[in-house]
Amino acid sequence: IRYEINPPRVISDGVLSHKQVKGLLDKVEKRIISTSKYCDGIHLTDSVLGVPRISPITTGAIIRNDGLKLDITASLRVRDRNITVLTQSVYDAILLGLDGLLILKGDEPPKGPKDSKLIPSGVVKHFTELGFDKNLDFFLSLPAEPDYDKIQKKIESEPTGFITNVIQSPEQVYNIVDKL
Repeated sequence: IRYEINPPRVISDGVLSHKQVKGLLDKVEKRIISTSKYCDGIHLTDSVLGVPRISPITTGAIIRNDGLKLDITASLRVRDRNITVLTQSVYDAILLGLDGLLILKGDEPPKGPKDSKLIPSGVVKHFTELGFDKNLDFFLSLPAEPDYDKIQKKIESEPTGFITNVIQSPEQVYNIVDKL
């Protein structure tokens, strides 16, 4: 079980100072420490609703450097990034000691590029073919009640696993495990 948390927003009414950013990260870390006894890892989101936030990879590295013994995964949006930027982020995740990345389309941002035309399963396949999966786990998203006729490309991209949205019942888990 992973605890999902959003890194702090970086722009609200203006650019935040280093001191303000550090204070926000300290609050996130305290929340993670208090919940860590109930989970196996944490998952840091990437710009939910397209709102700029501190990088989940950077946030994960700070938490890792503070000695928490949890699996740390982060989301990586493909909607508004190109393959060069994604490759840099994958290298960052490896070098900074994260355990895995959830590659997802991501919400449309309010400003800036709206669609890179990259498909998460294609991005996972690309990085796996390059051998990055030897150093980092790659995950794809899966609804709690997937349409199994429409997820074949996700399965064929051979991610390490799938991360679902909120599961409401044990039956949903049994159904996913049985079908996959």
